[in-house]
Amino acid sequence: MTRDRRSTATGGWTRRSAFMGAMVAVLGALSVSPSQAATSVAGTPGTPTLPRVSAGPYEGYQFCGATPPVVYPSVFTQFAATVEPSEGDPSYPYPSYPEMNGQFEIARPGGEDAPFIQETRPANGGRALSLPLAMSLPEGSYRWRVRAEDHSLTSSWTPWCDFTVRGTV
Repeated sequence: MTRDRRSTATGGWTRRSAFMGAMVAVLGALSVSPSQAATSVAGTPGTPTLPRVSAGPYEGYQFCGATPPVVYPSVFTQFAATVEPSEGDPSYPYPSYPEMNGQFEIARPGGEDAPFIQETRPANGGRALSLPLAMSLPEGSYRWRVRAEDHSLTSSWTPWCDFTVRGTV
């Protein structure tokens, strides 16, 4: 590699100066206005995925699907989902939502317009949403869903996930 040793004092450019000038131009083009920075620090979180239910600390998770997960009222029940980045998220592919919350709703089938549990919980580790149920539900069929909230930005709700409580307390 040869070096251009012309002096900048005489009007010439060194290669280093040209490189630095190009970098300043590129960085200037990539800069974000203060109003954009406030709304795109983490971007809108994606809709939570892999909704799942755990019937207890040693039970593992049952994923929502064609067969509703079954839980028992006498053990710890936990609802969970994972947030993936939305395509427009500037932190993609490594999203970071340090102030994200999960908004959970639990309802009876047919009662989705008036969920009897509505709770907001902080995310675990920036992307994991979970709701440990602090009460036992009576035997029967239920539905739950969750969405992510980061500041004033919210994702879409997950589809309703059916689950069944069997047995009595």
